[in-house]
Amino acid sequence: LPTPHDFISAVWHLQNEVGVTEYAENFIVGGNTASPGQFPYQASLRTSANAHFCGGSIANNRWIVSAAHCTNEVGVTEYAENFIVGGNTASPGQFPYQASLRTSANAHFCGGSIANNRWIVSAAHCTVGRTTGNTVVVLGAHSRTAGGTTHQLSRIVNHPQYNANTIANDVSVVQTTNAIVFTNLIQPIPLGSNHIGGGVTAVASGWGLTSSPGSLAANLQFVHVQTLTNANCRNNIGGNGALVFDHKICAGGVVGQGVCTADSGGPLAAGNTCIGIVSWGIPCARGFPDVYDRVSSHRNWIVGHF
Repeated sequence: LPTPHDFISAVWHLQNEVGVTEYAENFIVGGNTASPGQFPYQASLRTSANAHFCGGSIANNRWIVSAAHCTNEVGVTEYAENFIVGGNTASPGQFPYQASLRTSANAHFCGGSIANNRWIVSAAHCTVGRTTGNTVVVLGAHSRTAGGTTHQLSRIVNHPQYNANTIANDVSVVQTTNAIVFTNLIQPIPLGSNHIGGGVTAVASGWGLTSSPGSLAANLQFVHVQTLTNANCRNNIGGNGALVFDHKICAGGVVGQGVCTADSGGPLAAGNTCIGIVSWGIPCARGFPDVYDRVSSHRNWIVGHF
C-alpha cells in the first residue's frame, strides 16, 4: 500500500499536534482529556524523530501490543515519512515559493506553495483536523528550525471531495491573517493550467526525511524527477493503479530518489510553474512513482478562494 506521503491504506488518518506524523492521526472524537496516569497501559509508537504515529498497550515488561497496519513496512507509520530521498540541499532562496506548515510549537509537518500574497496551497491530508489556532506557516526559511517569517492563519479550506481512504482530491488552501510581503526569499509561484504528460523534468522540494528510518532534513532539500503519463503510472505503482485518478500526476520511480513524509503538501514545479502537490506514494524511493495532485485539475477550485 502507498502512504500519503505518507500514504495510503484503508486506514489513513491524519495529523496530530506532534509534527509530520499528523497524517496518521486517528483520534478520539467526542471524548475527554485523560488525567496523567489515568491509562498507565497506554503506549505511543513514534518515529526516530519522536513523532507519534500509533498507539499500543503494555502487555508485560517487554512487549507492547499494537495494530499490524501501524508496523507493516508500508503501513500507517509511513504516512508521515514523506521526505526528499537522494536529493540535494537547496541554496537559500532557491525555492522562494516553498512554505512550511508547522504546529503552534513550530514543528514542521508538511510543505506548501505560495500562490499569492494571502494564500498557500497544500494537501488536504496535511490540514484535515487542524485549526487556525494550532497551525502556522513559515515562509522564506532555509533551515527547518530557524529563520523565515511566521504567519498566523485566518482560514483553512480542505477540498470538499477529499477522501481519506483513497486520497482523492488531496488539496487544501490556507489563508494568512496578514498579507505576505514578498522579498528575494519569499515569492509566489504561478499555478499550472496546462495538462502535463510524461517525460517532463520537474523538481520537488521539502524538509522531509532524507532516509528511512531517519530524521527530518535540517535544511531545505530538492530532487529532480521525470513525470509519467497516468497510464504508465498505473502500470508501475505496485497494484495501486486504481488510486491514480485523472486528477493526479505521477513523477519519479528511480530507486533512491523521490519524496516520502514531511514533504506532503509541497510543490512539484516545472518551468517555474507549480504542476503538482505532494500527495502519496509507496515509501520511499523504492522505484515506484510518487503521486501528486495535478494542479491544473484543481486550479479553478483553488483560485476560487482568492
